[in-house]
Amino acid sequence: MADVQHAGDYRIISFLIYSYKHDNPIDIVAHVDEIEIYENIGLPFLTGNFLMKDDMRFYDGVSINGTEMIEITLESPENVGVQILKRFTISEVVVATKTTNNIEVLKIKIVENNYFNNNLMKINKTYTGTPDIIVQNILRDNLGIEMELPVIKPFQQLMKIVVPYQTPFDACAWVCSMMSTELGLPYF
Repeated sequence: MADVQHAGDYRIISFLIYSYKHDNPIDIVAHVDEIEIYENIGLPFLTGNFLMKDDMRFYDGVSINGTEMIEITLESPENVGVQILKRFTISEVVVATKTTNNIEVLKIKIVENNYFNNNLMKINKTYTGTPDIIVQNILRDNLGIEMELPVIKPFQQLMKIVVPYQTPFDACAWVCSMMSTELGLPYF
């Protein structure tokens, strides 16, 4: 039976928040109680939330407006010395509850930077190639994401498309909706 990996197996090395109001990042690793990161097969980005104890007036001092960047560094006990770096953007402060006069508990929703950057741009460009190559080029050209090509190649031959003023993720989903395998099965 395979060993199941638990969220508690990871150690938070650093939890940096970059704000437009501060020149240096704020490390709140000592104040973060819980992080939940979700991977959804239907979404090309990670989402999550974290709980933090705010006894340093973080919420008031940063004035969260949705442009704050978060850099989380994690380490697995199985791979000591190998660190995982994830970058997120704050999307919403879900709960801000006072527990005492000077302590507040915050639940903050986060999304991966790829989603944030995706929503900042619309592309209108021509691409040529097989559908998997076109998706790879859209992601590399617009979001700087390097994608591995699938093992099972699409049945479609060379094609030329014009992306009609869409976000990169919408354009990739559109191209994927036209892809099928040799057996006629859809790509996801």
